[in-house]
Amino acid sequence: ARAFSLPPRLLVDLCLVILIGSLSSPVIINLLQLGGSHQVMNRSFDSFRLVNTYGAFGSVGKARFEPIISVSVNGSDWIELELPCKPGKVERKPCF
Repeated sequence: ARAFSLPPRLLVDLCLVILIGSLSSPVIINLLQLGGSHQVMNRSFDSFRLVNTYGAFGSVGKARFEPIISVSVNGSDWIELELPCKPGKVERKPCF
């Protein structure tokens, strides 16, 4: 008999679906207003802020935090990588 095995990519995908699904349960309970409570808006439901809820009129702050990825060949000269859809140079055309 041959043992059943999942391809590694499918296994990782299934783990991510299970993780996000389990982390999303408080958000779904909040949206459905189960337990007679009122909806909480603009709140994160886990310490890693992977899943959260936004109200219909969410707020946008003036500060924008974005990752900057730099690489170096020799450890002293660094080159910042431009990611294709990340906000960056104003002169660059939008990513679609």
